[in-house]
Amino acid sequence: METVVNPLATPVVRQRIESIDIIRALAVMAILLVNMGDYYANASPGHRPAPTASAVDSWSARLVDLLVLDKFHFIFAFLFGVSATILFGNMTRRGKFWAPYLRRMAILLVFGLANLVLLRAPDVLAVYALNGAVLALLFRAPQRILLTVGLVVALAGNLGTTAIALANHYGGAGIGQNSWLAAGVVVQSFGHTVLGCWAFRAGLLTDDARVPAVRKLFAVTGVATIALWAWTLSLTDADLAHVLEGNLAVVPALAYLSGLVLLLRSARLRAALRPLQSYGRMALTSYLTHAILGVALVGALASTRTIPTSVLLLLCLPIWVVQLVFSHLWLKRFAYGPFEWLWRAGTYWARP
Repeated sequence: METVVNPLATPVVRQRIESIDIIRALAVMAILLVNMGDYYANASPGHRPAPTASAVDSWSARLVDLLVLDKFHFIFAFLFGVSATILFGNMTRRGKFWAPYLRRMAILLVFGLANLVLLRAPDVLAVYALNGAVLALLFRAPQRILLTVGLVVALAGNLGTTAIALANHYGGAGIGQNSWLAAGVVVQSFGHTVLGCWAFRAGLLTDDARVPAVRKLFAVTGVATIALWAWTLSLTDADLAHVLEGNLAVVPALAYLSGLVLLLRSARLRAALRPLQSYGRMALTSYLTHAILGVALVGALASTRTIPTSVLLLLCLPIWVVQLVFSHLWLKRFAYGPFEWLWRAGTYWARP
């Protein structure tokens, strides 16, 4: 993998970065654990959430909140910023950027709206498309600007809503959620995308010289994550715990991300996880098809029976297996996943 790292320029990448594909695969797979609850709520009579009929169900739901909720959405958005930055470097090397790039974001917007409207599935693609279009204005910005914008947009809404939740719980403040804070939470994924752009340009994912910085980030966020988990597990107010686990998800998300970057420097571990690379290379197809499969499977079962939370989460396993086998077989024959092929064809107005 050949890269050129410059704090004021975008690296040019001439072949795929295996570890990024693997991390992206893990993020998309984990997001399914969160989305299954929405699939069930949409399919069940009266749009009821999955019931917690036993202690296993209660702990299953709590562990998803603790370990997964919003953590992998952060990683997915972060890696979208990485991919957009790589695309910018490669497109500008070819001499064309704005027209194909904006077409690419427009096509992603169509995919996201189709997912949202036709499947009634929770969707991030439409938001990412808009984020990517705005991110294009920052591709040549200095690193300090990227870092500042990324941190402010990513954290402002979350920290504001967290402060209100704590004031209401511990002080009985009775403060309502301000509209600007709610909007901040909605657009926080743009901050995550900007941070991905910043981190890739800084070489944190690819440059050997940056490994000590990544280790420090992992150490700090790892300790903070353990403290956060201990705090939320000690709370008896499940609603407050849910708010904290979602709003402060950036802390464990950074621990996961930096830890995976360090672990995947091992050739042995990369080889063990290489089957996930096909899934990550087809991230768009994987994301859309887990909505298709999830809605179909959960919808068929929910129409005849009640599905408790723990069983609902177990239904992720057959979906993952089908997707992993499909992505492996597909990429043995073709260079791109089916939706990736359409996306690339529309981007460049040419048959890939």
